[in-house]
Amino acid sequence: MIELKLESSLNISELTGVDQPAAVSQSVDGYVLDVLAEPQRVVVTGLTTAGVFYGLQSLLSLINQNHTILAVRIYTYCR
Repeated sequence: MIELKLESSLNISELTGVDQPAAVSQSVDGYVLDVLAEPQRVVVTGLTTAGVFYGLQSLLSLINQNHTILAVRIYTYCR
């Protein structure tokens, strides 16, 4: 299952538990990508549609030749 979420109040620090400056946490195109093993699920959360798009691009880059993805959490921001 792949879940795409737009969160107008996305706070990367809150989602990841990693303390980031406010400018980073509220970045326009920031996203959090969670690939969960149990239950098997992918969640892309972005502040904007562009953030969700970039999260999906990251997801596609993680797919290996066996068409599998390891469990991972990625958080990033773009200005």
